[in-house]
Amino acid sequence: MATSAKKKRNATPGGGEEHNNETPARRRSRQESNLRRRIYDAWNVLKAASIIVEHDEKHFRYNDSILKEVDENANFEEEELIPDRL
Repeated sequence: MATSAKKKRNATPGGGEEHNNETPARRRSRQESNLRRRIYDAWNVLKAASIIVEHDEKHFRYNDSILKEVDENANFEEEELIPDRL
C-alpha cells in the first residue's frame, strides 16, 4: 500500500508566497515586474477585443468602428431617457 507524503506549504492569503527576508530593492523589483505583467495583460485584452488596433509597427490607435458604435449607443440611450414634454 503506497502512501504519498504531502509537503506542507506556508501560504499567505491570496495564494502568494511569503517574502519575510526580502530586501527593499528585491521587493521593489518584484512589484515592478507584477505591474508590468498586469499592464501587458490589460493591453492584450484591449487588442483581443479589437478596441485598439495596430496602426504601424510601433503604434496603435483606437478602433474607429468601436468608437462610433459606443457613440451611437450613448446617443440612443440618452434619447430613451428623455421623456416627451409637448
